[in-house]
Amino acid sequence: MRPNARLLCPLVAGGGGAGQHDDARMCLALALTAARLGAVVTNYTVVTQLSKTQDGFVNGATVTDQITGTPRRSDGQIPVAIGI
Repeated sequence: MRPNARLLCPLVAGGGGAGQHDDARMCLALALTAARLGAVVTNYTVVTQLSKTQDGFVNGATVTDQITGTPRRSDGQIPVAIGI
């Protein structure tokens, strides 16, 4: 592992395998950072509809809570949906 790797990316695991990291902690860190910067972060939701500008750019989404079935509308400049 490069000497500065842990300084540049603190979530990289020390010792053992180079490039290994705790993906659960990284996911949580990304979600918390996004929320702190104003993002709407959801869990157990599925995107059911995208909205677009007249130019065809995505500017929002409707997501449905998979537990309650409740839909929620979210508008934004950069909608991102990540899931498995």
